[in-house]
Amino acid sequence: MSGPALHALADLIIGARCAGCGRPQFGLCRHCRAALLAMRPLEVHRHLADFPRTVVAGEYGGVLQRVILMAKERGGLGQLPILGFLVARSVAGLLLRADASAAPVVLVPVPSARSAVVERGLDLTGTLARTAALRLRRTGLDVRVTAGLRLVRTPRDQAGLGRHERLLNLQGAFAWQGRPPRIAVVVDDVVTTGATVSAVSGALREAGVGLIGAAGIAHTVKRGGVR
Repeated sequence: MSGPALHALADLIIGARCAGCGRPQFGLCRHCRAALLAMRPLEVHRHLADFPRTVVAGEYGGVLQRVILMAKERGGLGQLPILGFLVARSVAGLLLRADASAAPVVLVPVPSARSAVVERGLDLTGTLARTAALRLRRTGLDVRVTAGLRLVRTPRDQAGLGRHERLLNLQGAFAWQGRPPRIAVVVDDVVTTGATVSAVSGALREAGVGLIGAAGIAHTVKRGGVR
């Protein structure tokens, strides 16, 4: 059976569609996959205290946005491998910029709220970090993941909050438990105002961690400044 016929049957039976464009398809179509793989890591900046050097795979929009939303909100577990690969690229881009590619590196995922883990059925940032670490180890890099960073209090939902409100909401929310790594990279999914990455970075520095920076999938932008 040909590929188009197989995908048409998939759409008829289970409604399978590409997360990037909506075409009948098992998984991502070749066009959307090619669009994601064609992206190159870029460095983003936020004017916040403790905001570290941060590299992401691309801007939050188009195919990338739709694939992220599928993974975060609609149980799209099939999108995790490609998103983990993009995080691995972001980490690699960060290490090259920081000239730290030869050192043992620990990836520290931003902790997910318990409610989000229950709703999605997985710890998204932790899964992305582990997938990225596996990819990077295949290239010969000494990379591992640790979950020593904890949410010591649950902040309220960040949706709809401005940058200052997000900073206040996250104050004292994160702390390191156990023996801290010598050097680390923060892993997040989408960088918006930068408040989360800044709060996590501050907690790691307080614990004595040598922070290389942060890596993620995407960052939000709008005309005239940061959204």
